[in-house]
Amino acid sequence: MGKRIFPILLILTLLLGACDLKENQIYEDASVDSAYDVTDFEKFPLVSVVDGDTIAIIYKGKRESVRFFVGR
Repeated sequence: MGKRIFPILLILTLLLGACDLKENQIYEDASVDSAYDVTDFEKFPLVSVVDGDTIAIIYKGKRESVRFFVGR
């Protein structure tokens, strides 16, 4: 019996230890910073989508590339 319990306890410990509730929790007290209020942003005509994180726009009469940065 002792030989069967050890592997079961080891597997359960590894599985339960890998669970991280903080990663998946929804924080109810999260707020939006007013510094990121997009209503004050300017709008520019979209020329094209270059790739997954870059677009081309018209800015002051010239075509400009804009790269999006998403950090965690």
